[in-house]
Amino acid sequence: MLTLEKALGRSSANLDFLRSQINPHFLFNALNTLYGTALQEQAGRTSEGIQKLGDMMRFMLHENTEEKIHLSKEVGYLQNYIALQRLRTQESPI
Repeated sequence: MLTLEKALGRSSANLDFLRSQINPHFLFNALNTLYGTALQEQAGRTSEGIQKLGDMMRFMLHENTEEKIHLSKEVGYLQNYIALQRLRTQESPI
């Protein structure tokens, strides 16, 4: 019985890990599609915002889990955050 419980626990952990990998992968694919569409439509502000959001997500999912993070990566993350906030609060040029 104990062996089955351990196996079930490992299977559950593996499934949770798989789920955590699928969702970010889907989001990155969706962002890439939106980024490409924005470029085709010549929506510069939109494509810039999508790219910065993708960079921030990549940092949070992959680089932020390391024990030590390069200062330049932290600064880049903060610059992307500030740029997104400016984009959000700017008036549309139209």
